Amino acid sequence: MVVIGCGALGTHLAEYLARAGVGRLRLIDRDVVDWSNLQRQISYVERDAEERTPKAIALARRLAEANREVELDVRAEDLRPENAIETCRGADIIVDGTDNIPTRFLLNDVSLALEIPWVYGGVLRASGMVAAFSGTGGPCLRCMFPDLPPPGALPTCETAGVLGPAVGIVSGVEGVLALRILAGASPEEIYGRLFRFDAWTLAFRTAKIDPDPRCPTCALRDYRSLAGEASAEADVLCGRHAVQVRPARRARSSSIGPASGIDLAGLARRMARHGRVDERELFIRVGLDDCVVTVFRDGRAIFDGLTDPARARSLYDLLIGE
Repeated sequence: MVVIGCGALGTHLAEYLARAGVGRLRLIDRDVVDWSNLQRQISYVERDAEERTPKAIALARRLAEANREVELDVRAEDLRPENAIETCRGADIIVDGTDNIPTRFLLNDVSLALEIPWVYGGVLRASGMVAAFSGTGGPCLRCMFPDLPPPGALPTCETAGVLGPAVGIVSGVEGVLALRILAGASPEEIYGRLFRFDAWTLAFRTAKIDPDPRCPTCALRDYRSLAGEASAEADVLCGRHAVQVRPARRARSSSIGPASGIDLAGLARRMARHGRVDERELFIRVGLDDCVVTVFRDGRAIFDGLTDPARARSLYDLLIGE
């Protein structure tokens, strides 16, 4: 089973699944543990935030302590159109622990392209939604949300916040659906239903999701997100003051990318002129005047302390180059 995103939803989900006896878990996350995460991301402790441990690694450490028999495939990387198929290939189920719609649209494409079921979950403020999709036909997530909303059009955990216990409710329903799929529940019991709730008022509703015969994804098999729809090079990480910058697409397809990676040792020597460099196996980190920069082997960089993508992009070009 693949858990995409090891934040609030992903930490709960992974713990439920590992403790339930799911034998193999693949953990995917692009971020490191931040102090602001501890309010709702139950698998992390203060040491993880102090050390800025990549979330996938910190979560794997916790799960191994909870169930030493679970087989963990840990990938501290960003899920992108370039690597999404290979990342999810061979999984029985994909479970959603992400925090943004573009990545969920990408998961929807991957699910149908590989014919793997996936479980969607989202939470904001005290409200949440959960649905499971078969991966073999409609309905799918695009039947519910046909168009990708423009940046800033919807509230996010950064602007609206998330109630910690509401995360537990959403992830709990996601976990139940994932386990029922694994147990062989009949499709009509699982797929095509949307579960909505408000944790503050304790209201819970279920609605049927109708397949859209004009849906670009499940009806027309037009995988727009896999083709790179709205694939930004820099974006603000939800819930904390940080911006992630990815290498330009031309660089990802040549010398920089998951296949080859970058020379972290050489980059560390160059960045030493800007401050003390913390060298790890998967990343290096250096503190600047206005931010802390973490550079990963796949060429990504996270700028903690910044919220301006343009400033982060400029620093990326200065420190790392194209």
